[in-house]
Amino acid sequence: MSTVINENGQDRLLCKGASEYVVSECSHYIDVNGDRQPMQDTKVKEIKDIIDKYADAALRTIALAYRDLNEGDFGEKYSNP
Repeated sequence: MSTVINENGQDRLLCKGASEYVVSECSHYIDVNGDRQPMQDTKVKEIKDIIDKYADAALRTIALAYRDLNEGDFGEKYSNP
């Protein structure tokens, strides 16, 4: 599920969904200090190991992601008024 919000004139796409799918599309993550870090293979493996651990216990996980949108990111159909 995705939605777009506008905060202080900046459009932001918010997304939630099955962790393994959302994580596979992320280029960055937010660390424990709240800083944006580039997603590296070691971090992807760490996250997937956590997802698998929960899945083995019959638990489901949901990931949250965001992207700040800029005019023209998605062609002519998207414009930030």
